[in-house]
Amino acid sequence: MIPAARTQAVVELLGAVEDSLARKGAAADAVLKSYFAKRRYAGSKDRAAVSDMLYRILRHRSRLAAGLGIAGAEATPRLMVLADLVMLAHSSDEGIAALFLGGKFAPEALSEQEQGIVQGLRSVNQDHLPRHARLEYPEWMEGLLEARFGEAFEGELAAMDERAPVTIRANALKIDRDALRDRLDGEGIVTTHCRYALQGLVVEDGKGLTGTKTFKDGLFEVQDEGAQLAAILAEVEPSSQVLDLCAGAGGKTLALAAAMGNSGQLFAADVDGKRLDELKRRTKRAGAHNVQPILLSEEGDGRRDRLADLNSRMDRVILDVPCTGTGTWRRNPELRWRFGPEDLETITALQRRLLDEAAPLVKPGGRIVYITCSLLRPENEDQVSAFLGRHDGFKLMEYELLLPDAVSGLPASLASLPGTLCMTPASHGTDGFFVAVLTKRS
Repeated sequence: MIPAARTQAVVELLGAVEDSLARKGAAADAVLKSYFAKRRYAGSKDRAAVSDMLYRILRHRSRLAAGLGIAGAEATPRLMVLADLVMLAHSSDEGIAALFLGGKFAPEALSEQEQGIVQGLRSVNQDHLPRHARLEYPEWMEGLLEARFGEAFEGELAAMDERAPVTIRANALKIDRDALRDRLDGEGIVTTHCRYALQGLVVEDGKGLTGTKTFKDGLFEVQDEGAQLAAILAEVEPSSQVLDLCAGAGGKTLALAAAMGNSGQLFAADVDGKRLDELKRRTKRAGAHNVQPILLSEEGDGRRDRLADLNSRMDRVILDVPCTGTGTWRRNPELRWRFGPEDLETITALQRRLLDEAAPLVKPGGRIVYITCSLLRPENEDQVSAFLGRHDGFKLMEYELLLPDAVSGLPASLASLPGTLCMTPASHGTDGFFVAVLTKRS
């Protein structure tokens, strides 16, 4: 693909992502994958260049839209690409003209009006843009984010706009972390130890990572360090009975299976059959033999009947609940724009239902491990406090007492509820995660 064709591809992809956001459809990475699946002629360098530009725009969507507003223009996909070239790539007029060539595979040449927009964009002082545009967050969330971060607001939001590192977890069913590091080094993949997660490695360059023989042999999984720490706090043991009630494609399920040493029973439940199919593929590759997938309906008698068999049997119920995903903005920048205030109300209602559903499944002395990748209090501390108010048979365990001695130096939690853990990119170097461990009184 020539550079102009790559630029046209970004225009098309940005339009597809915006359409998907509007109808709460597929995530940007799925849109990108589908786009290139239909365009086999695009080489690896083409895909990388297009992906980099698309995600740069998504990461700075609010800034670019604000710049276009100052220049008197609407934030269409074509003009957002143009704004990216001016405001972020700092392309010259000649460089832009070389991309907007017209013809079959290139964006149409700039009109006279668009040339005026370019000059308007060049005059934008980005330091003077509104705070929500500079720091890339939806205005309606401002109060919620200020409640979390206080005086650290700007630094924390700036960190959430950076690229996330690629981190992996050694599959303890097959290999330890140092042996994994040696294996990857032999395939040209350079890694360093994660700071806190005991089986975690940070990958210097993630390109080609999942194409390695080491990955195909099931020796590691790609997983953020914060997610690895959440699994550690579950403190599962061999021979225990564990239910992962919102298992998804099984990232934490596999971490739990490894911690259980392939013994006991690990039930992995979800409402999405496709995600469970992916989980089955991943468990086979990982050599996890104690995982039992359970397909649940979203609600109703069928769901209650499937879960009734597990009542009062579970040592652990892992609740990695659906959430706004504010803690993953580094990896999924378009999530900033997927949700509105009404969506938050719907999500928190679902979280409450899942917590109440989990309560009878736990046996006396067992625990609910409540996890979100959100940084918003209504999804985190408020949910836990409300649950404890509804269920006096449970009490909160202090996360500090659940961390192994080998996990040292973890920065203090940003949570407002003592005993719960809130991690952030700026403070902990992880994705944003919240973890609360609730034990059922004997």
